[in-house]
Amino acid sequence: VAMGGGFQCFDANVSNTTFDPFEKSCKRTDDRKLWQDWLEQKQHIGSSHKFIRTKTELDQVSNNTEYVLGLFTNGDMPYEYKKRTHHLDLPSLPEMTEKAIKLLNQGENGFFLMVEAGLIDEAHHENRARVALDETLSLDKAVQKALEMTSNEDTLIVVTADHSHALTMVGRPDRGHDILGVIGPADDQLPYTTLMYSSGPGYKHF
Repeated sequence: VAMGGGFQCFDANVSNTTFDPFEKSCKRTDDRKLWQDWLEQKQHIGSSHKFIRTKTELDQVSNNTEYVLGLFTNGDMPYEYKKRTHHLDLPSLPEMTEKAIKLLNQGENGFFLMVEAGLIDEAHHENRARVALDETLSLDKAVQKALEMTSNEDTLIVVTADHSHALTMVGRPDRGHDILGVIGPADDQLPYTTLMYSSGPGYKHF
């Protein structure tokens, strides 16, 4: 069971046509369509399988399906807020997590599932704190879904990060102050945001 973006790297010279702002050109130069190779392999062994491109198709996949490959966008998946505001037919991270667990639960010997909220990192690289927090909330919902669907008697859930970012909370905001709002004025009589980055695209200008 594998879900995410990256269709352009599974198809020969596919053009970038999705909403995703992080699309990257595939470096492959051959003309193989790897998703078709996957389908042919699964047909050859006679297994139940589905190759899907949308949330609608994901919802229609039977939980008894043995193999599922979901490549929903050409490049990286778009931010969660863009899925919502643009009504994109793409699954959220919690929805992919829930479906993966339902599919994997049919096995008798347990399973290993890795879920990555990779766009938290992308948002931090762009110094977009609001988006990073929204992506973190999506991860939190995915973890909660995993906790609800598994037993702590035989399931280990590890939540970690591969590295941190220099996101800081500055000033002395009043209790109840909007974490995404501004404070001030400071000594220079200018307001400033509660959340700031100590490094990023603008650090060279200080």
